[in-house]
Amino acid sequence: MKAFKVIHQNGLLFNRDSGKRIILREQQEFLISGEDSSFEEKDTLNIAPDPSEILHSAAMEVFVTQKHRDCAIRKVFDEDQLFIFRVGLGKTKTGDQGYEYFFLCRILEDLYSYKRTKDSFPRLCQCHCVVEQCLSKNLRLFEPVFAESLNEVASHTIGHFFSLKRATSLNALIEFKSISSVGEVQANLNSNYISRLPSLKRAVQSIFK
Repeated sequence: MKAFKVIHQNGLLFNRDSGKRIILREQQEFLISGEDSSFEEKDTLNIAPDPSEILHSAAMEVFVTQKHRDCAIRKVFDEDQLFIFRVGLGKTKTGDQGYEYFFLCRILEDLYSYKRTKDSFPRLCQCHCVVEQCLSKNLRLFEPVFAESLNEVASHTIGHFFSLKRATSLNALIEFKSISSVGEVQANLNSNYISRLPSLKRAVQSIFK
């Protein structure tokens, strides 16, 4: 059994003696020991919003109206709407459970969109959201990911589960697809089916016509 003295730095483990990263094989188990004070009890980069922070109905409308003054504002979806988005890996390692993953996201607040000018492209307003599960079931372990916008939660999900395996950027308007039934999606879970679902971009454009 190998044992190293390591330093944790920016989410990576470095061999204290050589200065090189410790490269771990996928899906293997390890024993990690250290002083009690070396372990964080909470993930400060992934915190579920306090219920008091969630804005419902009229409160959310007031918030976005004040934040995006002098803009055209439209509601796109009510809170609790479900979306699915795909994450494809540009780089894979031995032990990876696939090269594409499908995630289920729920918005916790009403989702609005705004336009600054008549000819500008609509943008998404912020809203608390959570990635609830990996529908493709090819992540051995999973925990919910929280954020204050759809673009942010997509980036956080990639960084959370696929660090160093691809860029974290993902265009929510294009990649997020609204769904009404999780069961229907799970029964047809493949790239071709998901690509045919209406994108969030189409929904946003339709309400500004």
